Amino acid sequence: MWAHYSNNHKGIIIIFKFVKDHSFYDKMMKVQYKKGITYFEVDHPNGAKKIWESFSTKDPLWEYENEYRVIHPPSERHLYDGNGIKPFPRELLKGLIFGYRISRDVREYVIEMVAKYYPTLKLFDIILDDSEVKLHKVPID
Repeated sequence: MWAHYSNNHKGIIIIFKFVKDHSFYDKMMKVQYKKGITYFEVDHPNGAKKIWESFSTKDPLWEYENEYRVIHPPSERHLYDGNGIKPFPRELLKGLIFGYRISRDVREYVIEMVAKYYPTLKLFDIILDDSEVKLHKVPID
Protein backbone atom coordinates (compact mmCIF):
# COMPACT_ATOMS: atom_id res chain seq x y z
CA MET A 1 0.00 0.00 0.00
CA TRP A 2 2.98 2.33 0.51
CA ALA A 3 3.63 2.60 -3.20
CA HIS A 4 -0.01 3.39 -4.00
CA TYR A 5 -1.17 5.58 -1.13
CA SER A 6 1.95 7.20 0.25
CA ASN A 7 3.63 8.71 -2.81
CA ASN A 8 5.96 5.76 -3.38
CA HIS A 9 7.14 5.59 0.26
CA LYS A 10 7.70 9.37 0.55
CA GLY A 11 4.63 10.03 2.70
CA ILE A 12 3.20 9.34 6.11
CA ILE A 13 0.59 6.83 7.24
CA ILE A 14 -1.74 7.91 10.04
CA ILE A 15 -2.62 5.26 12.62
CA PHE A 16 -6.07 5.64 14.16
CA LYS A 17 -7.42 4.03 17.28
CA PHE A 18 -10.68 2.26 16.53
CA VAL A 19 -13.44 2.97 19.05
CA LYS A 20 -16.53 1.09 17.91
CA ASP A 21 -19.12 3.51 19.29
CA HIS A 22 -17.33 6.73 18.29
CA SER A 23 -19.39 8.90 15.90
CA PHE A 24 -16.34 9.34 13.63
CA TYR A 25 -16.81 5.71 12.56
CA ASP A 26 -20.58 5.93 11.98
CA LYS A 27 -20.11 5.76 8.22
CA MET A 28 -17.30 3.19 8.20
CA MET A 29 -17.60 0.64 5.40
CA LYS A 30 -15.68 -2.54 4.72
CA VAL A 31 -14.46 -2.46 1.14
CA GLN A 32 -16.05 -5.10 -1.10
CA TYR A 33 -13.78 -6.72 -3.67
CA LYS A 34 -15.57 -7.48 -6.95
CA LYS A 35 -14.63 -7.92 -10.59
CA GLY A 36 -15.86 -5.38 -13.08
CA ILE A 37 -17.46 -1.97 -12.85
CA THR A 38 -21.15 -1.48 -12.27
CA TYR A 39 -22.61 1.35 -14.32
CA PHE A 40 -25.86 3.02 -13.35
CA GLU A 41 -27.82 6.18 -13.94
CA VAL A 42 -27.66 8.71 -11.11
CA ASP A 43 -31.46 8.96 -11.12
CA HIS A 44 -31.73 5.17 -10.66
CA PRO A 45 -34.27 4.30 -7.91
CA ASN A 46 -31.39 2.98 -5.77
CA GLY A 47 -28.97 5.67 -6.98
CA ALA A 48 -27.82 6.82 -3.54
CA LYS A 49 -27.11 3.24 -2.45
CA LYS A 50 -25.25 2.52 -5.68
CA ILE A 51 -23.08 5.62 -5.23
CA TRP A 52 -22.06 4.46 -1.74
CA GLU A 53 -21.36 0.98 -3.11
CA SER A 54 -19.10 2.49 -5.76
CA PHE A 55 -17.09 4.25 -3.01
CA SER A 56 -16.58 0.96 -1.21
CA THR A 57 -15.78 -1.43 -4.07
CA LYS A 58 -12.39 -2.39 -5.51
CA ASP A 59 -11.04 -5.09 -7.79
CA PRO A 60 -10.19 -8.41 -6.04
CA LEU A 61 -6.53 -7.72 -6.91
CA TRP A 62 -6.48 -5.41 -3.84
CA GLU A 63 -8.19 -7.80 -1.42
CA TYR A 64 -4.98 -8.33 0.57
CA GLU A 65 -5.42 -4.75 1.86
CA ASN A 66 -8.48 -5.73 3.92
CA GLU A 67 -9.53 -2.09 3.71
CA TYR A 68 -12.16 -0.13 5.58
CA ARG A 69 -13.18 3.39 4.62
CA VAL A 70 -14.72 6.25 6.54
CA ILE A 71 -16.49 8.58 4.11
CA HIS A 72 -18.62 11.53 5.11
CA PRO A 73 -20.56 13.00 2.18
CA PRO A 74 -20.07 16.64 1.18
CA SER A 75 -23.73 17.24 2.07
CA GLU A 76 -22.60 17.07 5.71
CA ARG A 77 -20.82 20.44 5.39
CA HIS A 78 -21.04 21.04 9.12
CA LEU A 79 -18.44 18.29 9.57
CA TYR A 80 -15.84 20.05 7.40
CA ASP A 81 -13.55 23.01 7.97
CA GLY A 82 -13.52 26.00 5.59
CA ASN A 83 -11.08 24.24 3.23
CA GLY A 84 -13.26 21.19 2.60
CA ILE A 85 -11.18 19.02 4.92
CA LYS A 86 -12.89 16.88 7.53
CA PRO A 87 -10.93 17.06 10.76
CA PHE A 88 -10.68 13.85 12.74
CA PRO A 89 -11.05 13.64 16.51
CA ARG A 90 -7.70 14.20 18.19
CA GLU A 91 -8.28 11.40 20.70
CA LEU A 92 -8.38 8.85 17.86
CA LEU A 93 -4.91 9.71 16.59
CA LYS A 94 -2.64 6.88 17.71
CA GLY A 95 0.55 7.21 15.67
CA LEU A 96 2.42 8.05 12.47
CA ILE A 97 4.60 5.91 10.22
CA PHE A 98 7.19 7.63 8.01
CA GLY A 99 7.84 6.11 4.61
CA TYR A 100 11.43 5.04 4.00
CA ARG A 101 11.84 7.61 1.20
CA ILE A 102 10.41 10.58 3.11
CA SER A 103 12.53 13.71 2.86
CA ARG A 104 14.66 14.48 5.91
CA ASP A 105 13.19 18.01 6.12
CA VAL A 106 9.58 16.79 6.16
CA ARG A 107 10.37 14.05 8.68
CA GLU A 108 12.16 16.47 11.04
CA TYR A 109 9.37 19.06 10.74
CA VAL A 110 6.65 16.50 11.53
CA ILE A 111 8.61 15.13 14.49
CA GLU A 112 9.02 18.69 15.80
CA MET A 113 5.27 19.39 15.47
CA VAL A 114 4.38 16.09 17.12
CA ALA A 115 6.68 16.85 20.06
CA LYS A 116 5.00 20.24 20.44
CA TYR A 117 1.32 19.34 19.95
CA TYR A 118 1.03 15.54 20.35
CA PRO A 119 3.84 14.48 22.70
CA THR A 120 2.34 11.05 23.47
CA LEU A 121 1.95 10.05 19.81
CA LYS A 122 3.82 6.92 18.72
CA LEU A 123 6.19 7.46 15.79
CA PHE A 124 7.69 4.82 13.51
CA ASP A 125 10.09 4.65 10.59
CA ILE A 126 9.84 2.12 7.81
CA ILE A 127 13.15 0.44 7.10
CA LEU A 128 13.76 -1.48 3.89
CA ASP A 129 15.50 -4.82 4.43
CA ASP A 130 17.16 -5.55 1.07
CA SER A 131 18.22 -9.05 2.09
CA GLU A 132 14.61 -10.15 2.63
CA VAL A 133 12.94 -7.59 0.36
CA LYS A 134 10.71 -6.65 3.29
CA LEU A 135 9.61 -3.50 5.04
CA HIS A 136 9.99 -3.28 8.82
CA LYS A 137 8.24 -0.82 11.13
CA VAL A 138 10.71 0.48 13.72
CA PRO A 139 9.75 2.73 16.68
CA ILE A 140 11.38 6.15 16.87
CA ASP A 141 12.69 6.87 20.36
